Amino acid sequence: MPCLQVSACTSHTKCMGVEIDTRRVALAKVLEEKFNAFCDEGGIPRGPSDVYEGDILAVDFIPNVKEATIIYMNNYDGR
Repeated sequence: MPCLQVSACTSHTKCMGVEIDTRRVALAKVLEEKFNAFCDEGGIPRGPSDVYEGDILAVDFIPNVKEATIIYMNNYDGR
């Protein structure tokens, strides 16, 4: 997940990952846990990152979008 890689390289950047597909959200959260454990074990500093499920264009996401420095989205269309 690119969001996590950027998080590790930029300690002052808040990275936000948004997935509309439930399976991808679950995978992203597992990857985030493993990535954080790897960084902790190796003493690698990283900035904050969050993974959200939903549609980034929904009104509910406006506060998160305003807070993020970098936002990653994919073009998943369900096919």
